[in-house]
Amino acid sequence: MMVDKHIGNSSWNLINIFNDVKKSFPEVNAELKSFDKQSFMLSSPYSKYIFYNEEQLKKYKFSRTALRGVIAHELSHKISYKRMNPLTRLFVMILYQFHSFKKRLEQEADTITVQRGFGNELKILNKESKQKFDKERYSRLESVRLSAEEIDKLMRKKRQK
Repeated sequence: MMVDKHIGNSSWNLINIFNDVKKSFPEVNAELKSFDKQSFMLSSPYSKYIFYNEEQLKKYKFSRTALRGVIAHELSHKISYKRMNPLTRLFVMILYQFHSFKKRLEQEADTITVQRGFGNELKILNKESKQKFDKERYSRLESVRLSAEEIDKLMRKKRQK
């Protein structure tokens, strides 16, 4: 595996990474769009956009591999949203406030991410998140995402097919 340097402050680099990862999600119609919310990246259930916060990206300086993981995860949300009952999709942002729904949605996106071949990137994203986020933020993230062991199990299962 290539050792990667942290991505600089360039949105252009992010767009290149996005376009590369998106090749593994040909059925997803998605574009990156800048926004000023607290999250560094999120997928809208109501539009084609995956929003990113450039200030947050500059602050955390995730590696290229970790960025590939988060982009694959957000593209996986698009697949998850398409599978949803239209009424559920309509209220997804309200339902997302409930831990059990959030956990199901996040773990479904993680599972799709692994199925699309981005399991290692997801594990690196989780590892870097633990290093870069404060304990409270990481704890909230960890409580709804797949663990490294669960990702490894899915990756083994994928290889056996």
